[in-house]
Amino acid sequence: MTELPKVLLVGGPDVDARLDLMRRLADSFNVGALGSSESLGDRFLAEGFEYGSYFLSRTTNPFLDLITVLQVLVKLRRCKPQIVHTFDSKPGVWVRVAARLAGVPIIIGTLPGLGSLYASNSLLTRIIRRVYETLQMIACRMSDLTVFQNYDDADQFIAAGVVSKEKTAVVLGSGVASDLYTQERVTEAERDRVRRELGVRSDSTVVSMVG
Repeated sequence: MTELPKVLLVGGPDVDARLDLMRRLADSFNVGALGSSESLGDRFLAEGFEYGSYFLSRTTNPFLDLITVLQVLVKLRRCKPQIVHTFDSKPGVWVRVAARLAGVPIIIGTLPGLGSLYASNSLLTRIIRRVYETLQMIACRMSDLTVFQNYDDADQFIAAGVVSKEKTAVVLGSGVASDLYTQERVTEAERDRVRRELGVRSDSTVVSMVG
């Protein structure tokens, strides 16, 4: 029997948001995950997927970032994936660097969005943006593909020379399984309970937003 190619999805503390993607890939690949939260191990184990954690600092600290690169490098050399696909900003830089140093054959990075760093044009923001683009340029050049979630971000990085057009792809949005939120999936008793907790009358319309 032919051994399935090994794919490792790498993100931050919420890498379990990729579980649905992992289930879809499981028929064709040997899928595992690497995240910055130690507490996710049981959840991945229950789904039948291998999981490992690594150190990731939320601050800007070159020494701590070096620890991340070295730790991920060791883990990648041990598990020897054929494909590494990173998500989120910091893993998208340092994990892709570590993957190239580890000799991973195929490296992919998804950028979830450029956000407020490109919404302001203050002097401080421009300086931070320059550093960010330099780091992303290094990571993109070490990658086989960089995935964006909208065309504006892709065009921004291509125009700035951060990544070549030939190495980009656009997959619109993160994707929301909207059927999870249909009224039929929630019992009337559950709706009443939540309304009571929120102090919302039964005849009031409730609107929620994720931002």
